[in-house]
Order: sequence, then structure tokens, then C-alpha cells
Amino acid sequence: MTAVPSTAEAAEIVGRTTGGTVIDIVRQPRWRPTWFLEVERDGIRLPLVLRGDRPDSRALPLRHEYTFHRLMAERDFPVPGLHAYIETPGCIDAVLMDRVPGRPDFEGVDDGDRDRVVDEYLQELARLHQCDPVPFLEAGVVCPAPDERGVERRYRKHKTHPDPFAEFCLGWLRRTSRTTAAAGHRACGIRASSTTMAATSSPSSISSSVGSAIRSAT
Repeated sequence: MTAVPSTAEAAEIVGRTTGGTVIDIVRQPRWRPTWFLEVERDGIRLPLVLRGDRPDSRALPLRHEYTFHRLMAERDFPVPGLHAYIETPGCIDAVLMDRVPGRPDFEGVDDGDRDRVVDEYLQELARLHQCDPVPFLEAGVVCPAPDERGVERRYRKHKTHPDPFAEFCLGWLRRTSRTTAAAGHRACGIRASSTTMAATSSPSSISSSVGSAIRSAT
């Protein structure tokens, strides 16, 4: 069984990986083991994030997220720079990446700036959907069939209170994604079969992964 490292152990892991000195490290209060830290190397301070795998989740593993993140970086999407995928015997896997400035909400942000940020995010999401899916499939990115709703099933299993907005979004996805998802899946199948591999892609997994990658270091 893999264990979550202590903050001191996390600092040692990062120090070995970077060859620098960890001068500050703080674990973040969230369900996924995550540390914000600063490393000094060759007289330069590097603001970094150590993002650990979730030992309590049956969702996609951290390696899958790392693969998707790497593919996005190779296509010049605005994601944090990756430093390493770290495997430590007896501990959970972790990804070391740049820490970018920002905040998780729009408190104190005027409407114009908020609209600009949202529009920029949506433009990048649209650009991602225009990417050739074959390299993602070849790298092992999981793409469920159009009628596979594993995420929704998990949501409903753990849902504890009414959430009208989530239900509206789920209904909208069901109404609008049947033809587009099916068409996208067929396209993936045609391209994938030409490279002798099984197609497993859908737009929904791309949407969730891009959001995760953009949010992961903020």
C-alpha cells in the first residue's frame, strides 16, 4: 500500500528531484495531497507545486493526468511547466510543476476582467477540441464511448443535496451531446483504426482534463 508522505518527506523528495534546497513548503488543505513550495537552485528561487496522486479515489490515476498535461504543453496550451513525474517506493506518485500566480475565484475582480478570463479559457477549450485526437489516444488517454456516463454515475452515488445548476448542465449535455459525441467518437475510431489501435475518446474527457490541468497549479 502506498502512503502519503509527510511534509518533511515531501521536501526531501523535491530536493532530490531538483538538486536544489527547499526553503519553504506548505501542504494545501484539500482532498488531494498537494504542497506549495519554493526551491532555491543556483541562486534562483523556483515557485513549485508538488501534486500527489489520490489514494482514496477510483478516478483516473495521476499518470493519466500527467500524460494529458504533457500533451497540452507540447501544443502550446497555457498550462504550468512540468518538471518531473516522481515515483518514490512506498509513497504515492507525484508530479512536480511550476506554480503560477492567481486565485481560485473572482472575488474583487471587475466584470470586464472576469469576462475576459472566462472568454480566454473557453477559447483555449475550443482550440483543444480541434486537436487531432490520435496522439492522445496513442499516449493512452482514456476516452469513453458516447453513452458511457461514469462521471455522472459517481456524482449521483455521492450526491447529498439538491444541485439545480449541476442538473441543468447534465440535462444540457444529454440533449446536445448525443450527435456531436457520436460523431466525434466515430471520427476517433476511423483515425485510430488506421493506426491499429482501439478508439476510446470523447469530448467530455477532454473538457474535464483541460480544466484540471489549468487549475492544478493555481
